[in-house]
Amino acid sequence: MLEMQIRQALGDTSRFNILKFTLNGTAAENPIEQNTATVREEKDLATSRFLRPIIDLIKCSYPGATFHLDFRQGLPKAVHEYFVTLLPQSGIRNLVRFRDGRGLAIDPPVLTKTYPGQQPSGAVSALPTGRGPLGWLVHASCGDKGCNADVGFWVKNADGYDWLRTLLSTENLQNLLAKEDNWKKIDRFELPNFWAVHSLLHDHLDRGVSCSSTYDFLAKNVAEFLRRRHVDLRKKILNRGKL
Repeated sequence: MLEMQIRQALGDTSRFNILKFTLNGTAAENPIEQNTATVREEKDLATSRFLRPIIDLIKCSYPGATFHLDFRQGLPKAVHEYFVTLLPQSGIRNLVRFRDGRGLAIDPPVLTKTYPGQQPSGAVSALPTGRGPLGWLVHASCGDKGCNADVGFWVKNADGYDWLRTLLSTENLQNLLAKEDNWKKIDRFELPNFWAVHSLLHDHLDRGVSCSSTYDFLAKNVAEFLRRRHVDLRKKILNRGKL
């Protein structure tokens, strides 16, 4: 699908000497992790200490081993660490400036309310289930918020919502994350009008996009990883067809 979309977006591809798409491997069945590495000091990534030893090993290792000629990803570069935090509203001055120069200060609210974290109110009635990937029945979307990852799930029919919200409790989500679970805080809330459950995974991306120790530095694959995990699927819904 992606290849078709790219070719259509590029238009006449005959003007390129080479435009080639390849698929290297396929996703594991019921995977339990996603991965990579970095260092703190530039000197530790100096060519003589990092790139050169790796290239030398590649050249004399297994038959067919080949390194890429673009070495830019092997050279050290500075990164800026970004993190999410909370500030007291009383410490921020909100001011609306009008065209005529007048300013209107907006004070923080005096009365606020803290909403409790939502969990399923009770187990749904036991109905026949079958084992399979969560993604057979559930849509999902995800993305980064600094060092945190947002991930939301929803179903296409109302009668699947109680099953979804019971399945995706915080504890069950931690089990689905498997080796990717860092045992940090997870904020969870439900969107009943959308038949959706949303979770915020704190510090899932290490220290944010520029310093993350994962391939998935923008948290764009968290949802697809979780949709690939095997769960007990409601047969009544599964019989209508897979997504």
